[in-house]
Amino acid sequence: MVETGALDVLMFPVNPAFDMLSGIDNIDDLFAQGVYDRQTGSRPSADRARLYRACEAHGTSIVTMKTFAAGWLLQPGNMSGMTLTPTQCVSYALSRPSVASTLIGCKTRAEVEAALHYLDATDAEHDFSSIHQAAGKWNMEGVCMYCNHCLPCPSLIDIAAVTQALDMFDQAPEAAKARYAQLRSPASSCIECGSCESACPFHVDVIGNMKRAAALFE
Repeated sequence: MVETGALDVLMFPVNPAFDMLSGIDNIDDLFAQGVYDRQTGSRPSADRARLYRACEAHGTSIVTMKTFAAGWLLQPGNMSGMTLTPTQCVSYALSRPSVASTLIGCKTRAEVEAALHYLDATDAEHDFSSIHQAAGKWNMEGVCMYCNHCLPCPSLIDIAAVTQALDMFDQAPEAAKARYAQLRSPASSCIECGSCESACPFHVDVIGNMKRAAALFE
């Protein structure tokens, strides 16, 4: 449907635990303990990544639901091995390509206030990089999560945006080129100082990505 170009908005369940599960055809399986028990060293879902990139390429905005995974991502010892705060969950959802807004279900005033804390939270409170260490189930080594830990860049490169364009290229080359053309600083302005790589909690080859982007887009 997204690839027809006819879909303006997609409501979709987005959180870091769901994004690690591949081959899920039944939404109920996203909440099944056994599905998570089988995960060892799993990589982020290629299917979900393709969907996010397709939405971006075709101008389909995503409104996320299940941002807290029905609340259990907030609970210690939950089935995913990740324990996050509301602010971290919202930050993660809004960092995904093409996500325009995130829908939060609340039952109490305290839950509303916890969700709204996103608006005045510190950078440290927004940081969701702890998902990398979750129970040893997940392997996010070398995967850009578009979290902007790599910034500031002395050459003013928007590293996450460059990487998103690079990730889009195979699926939607023209859209990727258009996205890249809007950026203020090209990847070729990278001076290979390494400050980005030393700050990246996922150990992404940022310098290599900038070289690949410069070769593709410039």
